[in-house]
Amino acid sequence: KVTLKGITMDQLLADSDIITLHTPGSAVVITETELNKMKQGSVLINCARGGVVNEVALKNAMDSGKIAFAGVDVFEHHLPVSRCLFTLCRSDYFGRTNRHATGTVSGY
Repeated sequence: KVTLKGITMDQLLADSDIITLHTPGSAVVITETELNKMKQGSVLINCARGGVVNEVALKNAMDSGKIAFAGVDVFEHHLPVSRCLFTLCRSDYFGRTNRHATGTVSGY
């Protein structure tokens, strides 16, 4: 028998080293507010839809070191790739899996 205990979103953000998103919709889930509640040097992986994570806020969080690594399967706008994340896409701290994202970034 497994017993699960629910926690608040604030507690999840504050206590987690790695957070992955797998939401079915495209509503914004992670904004600057949520990123600020995360641990310093944590990891955020978006396996959901583009736009679920505010890309400008993510870039700022990565620039400050708040987020040490981000993995993004999709961008809010595929072509052209979101300009605010462009420089991060060429770094070792930003993962991408989508062949369109990889091709777009390597084409610049």
